[in-house]
Amino acid sequence: IEYKKELEINPYYENTHNNLALLYQRQGKLKEAENIWKGVLKINSNYLEAHKRLSILYYKQGKYQKAIYHCDEILKKGAQVLPDLLETLKPHRI
Repeated sequence: IEYKKELEINPYYENTHNNLALLYQRQGKLKEAENIWKGVLKINSNYLEAHKRLSILYYKQGKYQKAIYHCDEILKKGAQVLPDLLETLKPHRI
């Protein structure tokens, strides 16, 4: 896979990690995608795309508290979250 070759050259390039995770997600390899996005956040906790993708992934899996956490991280950084997702998660806030 081209993405893996790119990561060998530059393992800190967040966009390549994200593209590989999206590929895994499309292939139904959700755990692999999740692990990549979580790994990117260890490299750069401000990478909003990983927070966004994890919030959606966790929402779809019914892991609402995890989805809320990643939405909140996005909001803390001054970015916007999908309004429909925020509204849907409202009843699940503790």
